[in-house]
Amino acid sequence: MAKIGFILGIFASLFTLIGTFFMLGEVISYEERIIQVYGLTYDDVGFNASLYFVNFFITLLIGILGLIACNIKWKGMLEGNYMLIILGIFGLIAMFLPIFPKITYEYSSEATLTFGPINLAYFAPNLLPFIFIAAGFIGWYQKEDIEKK
Repeated sequence: MAKIGFILGIFASLFTLIGTFFMLGEVISYEERIIQVYGLTYDDVGFNASLYFVNFFITLLIGILGLIACNIKWKGMLEGNYMLIILGIFGLIAMFLPIFPKITYEYSSEATLTFGPINLAYFAPNLLPFIFIAAGFIGWYQKEDIEKK
């Protein structure tokens, strides 16, 4: 029972890493298929797909730092809890911070291509930043509880 914060942190970190790898391949291939149907390129549309790599590496960094924070928690240091809370807050902000705006390209009067904004980070289930925060607070609370005894 004393390691619930650690387990939640590992869960959130691993799902962040797994979701990041699925996201990169799936989203880029989906956008590329849509563009190729109309015989266009990214330059024709004005879409910069390389920004998905920024999104990918920021999310990957959050997942790796989450694993490092869990390692610190496992060693019994309180700093791991603070790190998980900070990663969760940064993840929440990064989910809604666009680095590329939504664009619309009119191919013809009947066909319009719309590409959503690219945010700084992407989490497969959107609850992962909340789980990072919860893991930090639970670990922090349990650490204080253990120190009182």
